[in-house]
Amino acid sequence: MEVVFLRVSGLSVAEVCRLAGVSPNTYRAYFRDFQQGGVEGLKRFDCTGTVIWMHTATRSSSHWSNARCEHWRMLGKGLSSLPASTAPMNKSDSFFAVKVSGNSRLVRCQPRLTQKHKPISKNKLDPRLDEADRGGRMVYFADESHFVYGGVLGVLWTAIRMLIPTGSGRQRLNVLGAIAYGSCQFHSVINTGSIATQEVCDLLRQLRASHRKPITVVLDNARYQRNKAVMALAGNLNIELLFLPAYSPNLNLIERVWKFVKAEALSARVLPDFASFRISIESTLSELSTTHRTQMKTLVTRNFQLFDNAHVLA
Repeated sequence: MEVVFLRVSGLSVAEVCRLAGVSPNTYRAYFRDFQQGGVEGLKRFDCTGTVIWMHTATRSSSHWSNARCEHWRMLGKGLSSLPASTAPMNKSDSFFAVKVSGNSRLVRCQPRLTQKHKPISKNKLDPRLDEADRGGRMVYFADESHFVYGGVLGVLWTAIRMLIPTGSGRQRLNVLGAIAYGSCQFHSVINTGSIATQEVCDLLRQLRASHRKPITVVLDNARYQRNKAVMALAGNLNIELLFLPAYSPNLNLIERVWKFVKAEALSARVLPDFASFRISIESTLSELSTTHRTQMKTLVTRNFQLFDNAHVLA
């Protein structure tokens, strides 16, 4: 309904798509539903399978008489009669409009601590990344990833359902990695046991051996990373440790790298044993700054997701 409301208010198709966050094809589908069935056409749900609570709530006629849906009731009385001064929907209503339009979307979680992300990005990350852009500092984003031996499902166009032989999932490969902002150099410590303080110290020594410039390592608050031994070694090596606030993987660029590695090395692949599983991962990691450098340049960038304009169910 938001799409229709914006269009009949006089905005162009491009502006409607930008403000509502939909593609031109989605816009045309919404407007076609409205032309064919009016407001009731927009309320219809053609989805199959499990209906989530949002769908169930919006199916009831009493829901549409709720005061919260004032815009929709005005819309139902005639879009052409809406006053130009009608206030835009708030964030919750915008999300609600997407749901009632007929196409379901995956609802994601947003921790309440995300209000701390913007100050960290502006006051701590950005100044160091600016210095890195000028060539005066190396900034590394570090974190661990635990690759569990098993099938990693992918998307495959096929006429019949395909199954991937997989292991038991009891073996895993632990990778503590750090990727450099700008140059995309990758360093890692890999084992099959566990990641602890010793592995973090080994990684810091690797980073210092590779550069003489000032180094900043951005990492989370895991106990094996934020302790006296690690911080003492970082001080001796003249490495700055920049700890992110809790629940902020969106500020750690290496999370994007882990997603890429899983897709490149494991997705929809038949790996008969743990040895081939490990070879696939390690070969992909070794090629991050060479074969996959173009992809890394697009992933390890400063476009942090800060949830400033997120549509939140209040």
